[in-house]
Amino acid sequence: MRDTLRIFLQENGSYKTTAERLTLHKNTVQYRVRKAGESLGRSLGEDRLNVELALLASRWLGAAVLRPAARDGQLPTAGRACQTTGAGKFIAPAHGRGRRTAVP
Repeated sequence: MRDTLRIFLQENGSYKTTAERLTLHKNTVQYRVRKAGESLGRSLGEDRLNVELALLASRWLGAAVLRPAARDGQLPTAGRACQTTGAGKFIAPAHGRGRRTAVP
């Protein structure tokens, strides 16, 4: 799903072009992007830079930046820059704002 989101952002939010590049149905792309937005709790456009940085970090560094979230639902504020939730969603901190960015 991270690849879907990365390509969707590269294609400036075009569901059709993203679907063509990934050889998926447009509805599949819409579903995945909607789920990513639900995980964030806001639209992707509001936090686009953090989402793109999180996607790049996970692509370049792989497991080195992916780890399970804290069990109590609280995300640590120190330590590694990125982590995953128990559902495998990628999370990167939003610098200095106390929010986190989750990417499926």
